[in-house]
Amino acid sequence: MKAHVLAMTAFLLALTACGKEEAPVAEKPAAEAAPEAGAHNGPNGGHVVMLGEEEAFLEVKIDHMAGTVTLWVYKDKTCEETIPIDEEPVFNIVTEAGPMQMVGEEYDDSWIFFDDILKKEPKSARFRIKIKGKAFAPPFVHSHKKAAPASPEGESEGE
Repeated sequence: MKAHVLAMTAFLLALTACGKEEAPVAEKPAAEAAPEAGAHNGPNGGHVVMLGEEEAFLEVKIDHMAGTVTLWVYKDKTCEETIPIDEEPVFNIVTEAGPMQMVGEEYDDSWIFFDDILKKEPKSARFRIKIKGKAFAPPFVHSHKKAAPASPEGESEGE
């Protein structure tokens, strides 16, 4: 089992390193590595992750029914203005079927990844995004938790 995990890890590292020289990946502050307890949703309903030291903000939305992951890259934490990125974003993903790499397709002010494999929950995943010459590798962070429904106005518990 350990050999299988090591082989997949080596394969993913080889995929991300193949073919061209990359700009160094920016150090990931703690806020990027894991979502904060009060992390907010973006204007499109996706999870928002800070890139670097507030250099940009990434909104990630997954639609398991459609098999898509959509990204928006914003100028600041208000998530009001999208910004261009240097090249197509890459999505490195490990599923039950094994590791794979996808390249996003630009659509208006977003980037979309399409594949039936996205209809299932990945074991692990990470993006590679280059903005103003600086590479970022944020993890794929999303939640399936739904907010508890608010009780109707004027009602209180126990009535």
